[in-house]
Amino acid sequence: MPKEQLFFGRIDWCVRAQHAEGSVTEDQAAPKLFSQPEAEKWETDKQQDLRRLAWVLEKLVEITKRSKHRSIVVVSAGKPEGLEVYESLEKIEALPKEVVEKL
Repeated sequence: MPKEQLFFGRIDWCVRAQHAEGSVTEDQAAPKLFSQPEAEKWETDKQQDLRRLAWVLEKLVEITKRSKHRSIVVVSAGKPEGLEVYESLEKIEALPKEVVEKL
């Protein structure tokens, strides 16, 4: 079953695409633009999931701040038990330098 993903940017619209276990099929490859009313309906429908996501992100930020190098590794192998979080042995940047330089 494809999972919904939304990609937000510093623009007034967002793109919706679907994937199945991380792979995008040919018929799913064309992104669909979300209109404002569609985005608001999606947000309303997904409130519980969004609150869970916000809680997980908040916990990851807390763990990262407490870690020695302010870096963690999060592993999810599709396990129903959830995420595994490890303290990094060295500083790891969130994005590759090439990406940061372009921004």
